[in-house]
Amino acid sequence: MSENNTIGTMYQPEPPAPTPQQVKRSFTSHNNFTGGGLILYLGLFMGIQTVISIINLVKVVAQDPTITQRRDEYMEKAMDASMDGVAFIAALVVGLIALFIFFRKRLPLRDIFQSPRKMTGRRFGIILSIFFAGQLVSTAGNALGELILKQFGMSLDGLEESLDGIFGSPSMVLYAAILGPIAEELVFRGFMMRRFQSWGKMFAIVMSSVLFGLFHMNVIQAPFATLVGLVFAYTAMEYGIKWSMLLHILNNGILAFGFSMLEKVLDEKIVTGIEMCVLGVLFLAGLYFVIKYRSNILNYIRRNKTEKHYYGWAFTTCTILIVLIITVGVCILTLLGTNMMDI
Repeated sequence: MSENNTIGTMYQPEPPAPTPQQVKRSFTSHNNFTGGGLILYLGLFMGIQTVISIINLVKVVAQDPTITQRRDEYMEKAMDASMDGVAFIAALVVGLIALFIFFRKRLPLRDIFQSPRKMTGRRFGIILSIFFAGQLVSTAGNALGELILKQFGMSLDGLEESLDGIFGSPSMVLYAAILGPIAEELVFRGFMMRRFQSWGKMFAIVMSSVLFGLFHMNVIQAPFATLVGLVFAYTAMEYGIKWSMLLHILNNGILAFGFSMLEKVLDEKIVTGIEMCVLGVLFLAGLYFVIKYRSNILNYIRRNKTEKHYYGWAFTTCTILIVLIITVGVCILTLLGTNMMDI
């Protein structure tokens, strides 16, 4: 019987497992590129806003050169110039176009808009209640932060006043209530989260949420945005980005804008009382569902967790470290600036 020389010729030995150094190099390269995209967006977003704000302020001074001598009026005009909705909208449009071009060969659009599981009314209601529970947690956190800052002769009041002006014009309402949420979901639950997903679902959810919080660049919004960003990210990860967009719009367009409008017709204390009642009910509902489904939540985290050292690698990756320095720096300067204006 002749020997069959074809036996075993299709066998391909398995390649050796990558070394820790090779894994880290791959990880760093991948996430440096991802962070580079966020730097591009952040630079364009802040740059366009700053340029338009300066142009607006120059126009104000040109019309009335003596305004610089009236400190309070000048600061108010400067704040109005920085809260130009057209500038914000222009910045996000240019930023998004740049991101689509930047990631066009590294992230297929179908990955951004994928919907792994079907959303139901019941599921959305549960997610919505858990999401709004975070509002009350954030409010309590801000109260604690205010107490801590007062020990150093500082306050969040000036920062809160500046944020109250976000719904001061129709263009800012359009930006803050609708276009901003859509753009932020595309950036953080689209580009960022799907890129980070290469290293695990929980890694992607946590990283995109932390960067989302930092992107707000103020000590009032950053903790809350990070917290609710976890809900946005889970929703987009499991049910699709259109549902996280809807959650985001409901928060900005209905809750934040709705209470802001109420303050124009009702006493501030009454509006605060109504807000606390609404958030209290939603908090209790959210707490109930967290307790009821705690096993499911913990199992999801265990199934999709990433080793802890990956987070250390991520936050020391060059481009992500640059984002951290910029956003935290602006956050601190904004807090100091609003307190100096009150002196």
